[in-house]
Amino acid sequence: MSVRIRTVANKQDLRTFVHYPFQLYKNCPYWVPPISKAEYKTLERGMDPSFGATKARLFLAEKNGRVVGRIAAIINMKEFEKIDQKHTRFGWFDFEDDLHVSQALMEAAMQWAADEGGVLIKGPYGFTALDKAGMVIEGFDFTGPASTLYNYEYYVKHMEAMGFEKNVDWVEFEIKTPQSPPERVLKAVNILETRYGLHRIPLRSSKDVLRYVDDLFQLYMETYKELPDTVPLTQKQVAAYASQYVPILRPDFVNFIADGKGQMIGFGITLPSLSRALQRAKGRLWPFGIWHILRAKRKPSIADLVLIGIKEGWRSRGVHTIIFYETMKIYWKVGVRKVQVNPMLEHNARVQQLFKDYEWRATRRRRAWKRHI
Repeated sequence: MSVRIRTVANKQDLRTFVHYPFQLYKNCPYWVPPISKAEYKTLERGMDPSFGATKARLFLAEKNGRVVGRIAAIINMKEFEKIDQKHTRFGWFDFEDDLHVSQALMEAAMQWAADEGGVLIKGPYGFTALDKAGMVIEGFDFTGPASTLYNYEYYVKHMEAMGFEKNVDWVEFEIKTPQSPPERVLKAVNILETRYGLHRIPLRSSKDVLRYVDDLFQLYMETYKELPDTVPLTQKQVAAYASQYVPILRPDFVNFIADGKGQMIGFGITLPSLSRALQRAKGRLWPFGIWHILRAKRKPSIADLVLIGIKEGWRSRGVHTIIFYETMKIYWKVGVRKVQVNPMLEHNARVQQLFKDYEWRATRRRRAWKRHI
């Protein structure tokens, strides 16, 4: 039976595109659904070059009138400028276990990329480095943070069959919250506070967090600027990410670290785990989804370490240690038993070195693939 590929051309098509994985993963206990409304906004903004210097083409695959897959082909013009090569990203790549489907979708994405001057396609990536990325290649029987992608094991075989190779790998970890801080950590924190005057910036409400949004994103870009897939964000993107994520943060789970002069030199952002709540919400905030999310925020037993960043010049002084310590303090207070660490590059030894002070285990490995067009 032949596979038909069509371009998403209207709101009904976009609705089909957004809701397809709810069908594909309907009986999967490890998949965490996104909030549909947020997916619509992300895709609509990403396809608007005036919003984020990005554009995209979305495709659906059909067999006998039934949707069997989807893919987004994405161009980030700022990435073109940074690496001086026309790379195209693919994302939102989901499909039935049929190589004809995955191939037809990828060929459509590559044809669009070639028409736009692309020389290489890579993914899964989103529009920016703050979007979900990476295909799970190990750890399929694990429910990870809500900010990560999940996929079936057969995806990997499809990528290999289509001639894709490794671009980068990320690893994920789970850390058991200790009952008390390790002695070595206490000594290191005392030195940092005494010698450099490092301290946590008090954050009592979302408004407090918003006051530091510009500093946060500036430090984020400085921390990750060397990574090839991290590109500058437009002011519209910064505002959009702030409006999307700040309202769901618990301010006490956010750590902004300042030096003796009060300047932010590091941050650690964690969230009460929303994975189970989002599974119960089934992509909808109303009428009950918001209740599940608020309940998960109030009484978390699991937390997600979403993002960590350190100002250049401070990265070798142990600032990661004080961020981890300040984060653990709130966990001890509210009863968080374990922490799921968002994907980090497999060679990020500096952060992984911190785990030796805690009981931890590796949970998943994910990969971004690449192929010349």
